Amino acid sequence: NPGSACSGKPFSAIAGNGTNRLVAVCDEAVSAKTTSFTTVTSTDGGGTWQLLGTGNLSLPTQGGISLATSDGEHIVAASGGPRTAADATTRTSDDNPLRVSSDGGRSWSEPSGGDDAPTGGMDDVRTLGQEFLALSRTDGELWRSSDRGGRWTHTSVAGHGG
Repeated sequence: NPGSACSGKPFSAIAGNGTNRLVAVCDEAVSAKTTSFTTVTSTDGGGTWQLLGTGNLSLPTQGGISLATSDGEHIVAASGGPRTAADATTRTSDDNPLRVSSDGGRSWSEPSGGDDAPTGGMDDVRTLGQEFLALSRTDGELWRSSDRGGRWTHTSVAGHGG
């Protein structure tokens, strides 16, 4: 229960790193092309929640949101898409679907880039050790960041014959 930290609204996404520290986003506010979220944290496994920032995470309005954290301080948020948004506008493939935080969710920014900056929506983001992996909504391809979400590179996924 996020309690008053989320203005009584449910979580939109939550992430943990195998400890009692959790980070979550809630209290969605949809505007023209973006959705902002409030970021909250728990250090007791979800028993109590503390506010980190009201509306401090802003993502393109393009489907669901997912969160992943490697260590509780480095967090990646991803929005899925492109899809028709609640306001009936279609988001373009130029909308960067990722935001990163290196301070536990107090502040968020767009990734700095990489081989190609991922655009067009991410269905999911996960961690693999200290790396972040994101699954592209538009083509099902995998993107990888080995610097805690700062730079992203496209990873070819080869199928195995059987």
